[in-house]
Amino acid sequence: YHKRELSPSDRTQVCFSLGKAHDDFNDFEGALAYYLEGNHLQRTQVPFPMEEEKEFFLSLQKTFSADFLDSNSHGGASSSRPIFILGMPRSGTTLTEQILACHPDVFGAGEIPDLKVLLFEKGIFTPGLNEERVKAMSSEEWGDLGLTYTRGLDRYDTHSPRLINKMPANFMFIGCIALMLPNAVIIHCHRNPIDTCLSCFKHYFQAIHSYKYNLRDLGLYYRMYSQLMNHWREVLP
Repeated sequence: YHKRELSPSDRTQVCFSLGKAHDDFNDFEGALAYYLEGNHLQRTQVPFPMEEEKEFFLSLQKTFSADFLDSNSHGGASSSRPIFILGMPRSGTTLTEQILACHPDVFGAGEIPDLKVLLFEKGIFTPGLNEERVKAMSSEEWGDLGLTYTRGLDRYDTHSPRLINKMPANFMFIGCIALMLPNAVIIHCHRNPIDTCLSCFKHYFQAIHSYKYNLRDLGLYYRMYSQLMNHWREVLP
């Protein structure tokens, strides 16, 4: 393709398309070359603040400790309607939602932003974690947040007993989910790390998931995600 005739954005999309074409014909070396170029072009347009992200993940683990969660576990909304399917992108969240949504009692709402929007509106994330705000909240306030979330689900469906939110990045908010909605179901989709990262690297995400535009950053981000998930398993049932 003629690089000089395309904008950086168009060149990026062409690279990912050519990468897939070579991949489909089992020309993996050629495919990787295009994927590397496409991701590099995206990185030049969309930087990733790795150090800020590290601090954010550590603040989640520090703030949502076992003691903190235990001391605030007596509130929350009682609804068992919400189902959260979460994990890394390209880990099987869509397939899992499709399987569950085949059940007549389950509605798949897709990647809805409601949880993140609510937590940002209430100043819990700004976008980093507002630790002082979190620690000052009462169990009743967490319960009110849970009620607000569940009431908002009616905009997607008013009949199904269960409703799925399959926004993968909700894995960051599991501590909040536990305090807001202690009876919600959380399904963590986990795939082989190399398969997950390679699939992310090969996928064109436009401006989101900016950690994946560099293989080193992608590996470091996956490690932070894995450590955070281990933390949630340790401090929550």
